[in-house]
Amino acid sequence: MILPATSLYGGTLGLVYFLMTVYVAQYRLAHNILIGDGGNKKLLQIVRGHGNFMEYTPTVLVLLMLAEFQGSHRGLVYLLGGMFTVGRLLYAVHSFFQGSRVFRVLGMLSTVAPMLLLGLVLVKDGLAGYPPTVLLGNDV
Repeated sequence: MILPATSLYGGTLGLVYFLMTVYVAQYRLAHNILIGDGGNKKLLQIVRGHGNFMEYTPTVLVLLMLAEFQGSHRGLVYLLGGMFTVGRLLYAVHSFFQGSRVFRVLGMLSTVAPMLLLGLVLVKDGLAGYPPTVLLGNDV
Protein backbone atom coordinates (compact mmCIF):
# COMPACT_ATOMS: atom_id res chain seq x y z
CA MET A 1 0.00 0.00 0.00
CA ILE A 2 1.24 3.47 -0.86
CA LEU A 3 1.16 5.96 2.02
CA PRO A 4 1.49 9.39 0.37
CA ALA A 5 0.70 11.52 3.45
CA THR A 6 3.15 9.64 5.65
CA SER A 7 5.74 9.83 2.88
CA LEU A 8 5.22 13.57 2.43
CA TYR A 9 5.42 14.44 6.11
CA GLY A 10 8.05 11.83 6.96
CA GLY A 11 10.29 13.09 4.18
CA THR A 12 9.73 16.73 5.08
CA LEU A 13 10.40 16.12 8.77
CA GLY A 14 13.46 14.03 7.93
CA LEU A 15 14.90 16.93 5.92
CA VAL A 16 14.13 19.37 8.74
CA TYR A 17 15.88 17.06 11.22
CA PHE A 18 18.88 16.85 8.90
CA LEU A 19 19.12 20.66 8.77
CA MET A 20 18.79 20.84 12.55
CA THR A 21 21.59 18.30 12.91
CA VAL A 22 23.87 20.30 10.62
CA TYR A 23 23.11 23.48 12.58
CA VAL A 24 23.93 21.82 15.92
CA ALA A 25 27.18 20.38 14.52
CA GLN A 26 28.25 23.72 13.05
CA TYR A 27 27.49 25.52 16.30
CA ARG A 28 29.46 22.96 18.29
CA LEU A 29 32.46 23.25 15.96
CA ALA A 30 32.35 27.06 15.90
CA HIS A 31 32.39 27.16 19.71
CA ASN A 32 34.70 24.17 20.17
CA ILE A 33 32.17 22.29 22.33
CA LEU A 34 32.12 18.70 21.16
CA ILE A 35 30.53 17.06 24.22
CA GLY A 36 27.79 18.42 26.46
CA ASP A 37 26.86 22.09 26.36
CA GLY A 38 30.00 23.58 27.94
CA GLY A 39 27.81 25.94 29.98
CA ASN A 40 26.72 27.64 26.75
CA LYS A 41 23.03 28.52 27.13
CA LYS A 42 22.48 28.91 23.38
CA LEU A 43 23.93 25.45 22.75
CA LEU A 44 21.76 23.99 25.50
CA GLN A 45 18.69 25.56 23.86
CA ILE A 46 19.43 24.25 20.38
CA VAL A 47 20.40 20.78 21.64
CA ARG A 48 17.11 20.60 23.55
CA GLY A 49 15.21 21.78 20.46
CA HIS A 50 16.96 19.08 18.43
CA GLY A 51 16.14 16.45 21.06
CA ASN A 52 12.57 17.65 21.45
CA PHE A 53 12.04 17.23 17.73
CA MET A 54 13.18 13.61 17.94
CA GLU A 55 11.13 12.91 21.06
CA TYR A 56 7.83 13.61 19.29
CA THR A 57 8.40 13.03 15.58
CA PRO A 58 8.79 9.22 15.39
CA THR A 59 5.70 8.58 17.52
CA VAL A 60 3.48 10.92 15.51
CA LEU A 61 4.77 9.54 12.21
CA VAL A 62 3.89 6.00 13.35
CA LEU A 63 0.42 7.17 14.40
CA LEU A 64 0.00 8.96 11.06
CA MET A 65 1.15 5.88 9.16
CA LEU A 66 -1.30 3.64 11.04
CA ALA A 67 -4.18 6.05 10.44
CA GLU A 68 -3.37 6.28 6.75
CA PHE A 69 -2.80 2.53 6.39
CA GLN A 70 -6.13 1.62 7.97
CA GLY A 71 -7.99 4.02 5.71
CA SER A 72 -8.77 6.96 7.98
CA HIS A 73 -10.23 9.96 6.18
CA ARG A 74 -7.54 11.27 3.83
CA GLY A 75 -8.31 14.90 4.61
CA LEU A 76 -7.94 14.26 8.34
CA VAL A 77 -4.61 12.49 7.83
CA TYR A 78 -3.25 15.37 5.74
CA LEU A 79 -4.62 17.98 8.13
CA LEU A 80 -3.06 16.37 11.20
CA GLY A 81 0.22 15.64 9.42
CA GLY A 82 0.39 19.23 8.20
CA MET A 83 -0.50 20.60 11.62
CA PHE A 84 2.22 18.51 13.24
CA THR A 85 4.81 19.54 10.65
CA VAL A 86 4.01 23.24 11.08
CA GLY A 87 4.16 22.78 14.85
CA ARG A 88 7.60 21.22 14.68
CA LEU A 89 8.82 24.03 12.40
CA LEU A 90 7.50 26.71 14.77
CA TYR A 91 9.13 25.01 17.75
CA ALA A 92 12.41 24.70 15.84
CA VAL A 93 12.38 28.41 14.98
CA HIS A 94 11.90 29.19 18.66
CA SER A 95 14.64 26.78 19.78
CA PHE A 96 17.25 27.55 17.15
CA PHE A 97 16.76 31.23 16.47
CA GLN A 98 15.34 32.47 19.77
CA GLY A 99 12.04 33.19 18.09
CA SER A 100 9.06 34.57 19.88
CA ARG A 101 7.68 32.56 22.79
CA VAL A 102 4.46 32.48 20.77
CA PHE A 103 6.28 30.15 18.34
CA ARG A 104 7.01 27.78 21.21
CA VAL A 105 3.42 27.76 22.47
CA LEU A 106 1.90 27.38 19.00
CA GLY A 107 4.54 24.81 18.12
CA MET A 108 3.71 22.64 21.12
CA LEU A 109 -0.06 22.99 20.65
CA SER A 110 0.37 22.01 17.00
CA THR A 111 2.45 19.04 18.12
CA VAL A 112 0.32 17.58 20.90
CA ALA A 113 -3.10 18.17 19.28
CA PRO A 114 -2.40 15.89 16.27
CA MET A 115 -0.84 13.30 18.58
CA LEU A 116 -3.96 13.28 20.76
CA LEU A 117 -6.39 13.24 17.83
CA LEU A 118 -4.52 10.50 15.97
CA GLY A 119 -4.40 8.42 19.15
CA LEU A 120 -8.15 8.82 19.67
CA VAL A 121 -8.94 7.98 16.04
CA LEU A 122 -6.79 4.86 16.18
CA VAL A 123 -8.28 3.64 19.47
CA LYS A 124 -11.80 4.23 18.15
CA ASP A 125 -11.05 2.42 14.91
CA GLY A 126 -9.26 -0.37 16.75
CA LEU A 127 -12.19 -0.96 19.08
CA ALA A 128 -14.66 -0.83 16.20
CA GLY A 129 -12.76 -3.61 14.44
CA TYR A 130 -13.50 -6.29 17.03
CA PRO A 131 -16.80 -7.76 18.21
CA PRO A 132 -17.68 -7.11 21.88
CA THR A 133 -17.12 -10.78 22.80
CA VAL A 134 -13.47 -10.51 21.85
CA LEU A 135 -13.00 -7.29 23.82
CA LEU A 136 -14.88 -8.40 26.93
CA GLY A 137 -14.20 -12.12 26.89
CA ASN A 138 -16.25 -15.05 25.65
CA ASP A 139 -18.72 -14.79 28.54
CA VAL A 140 -20.78 -12.01 26.88
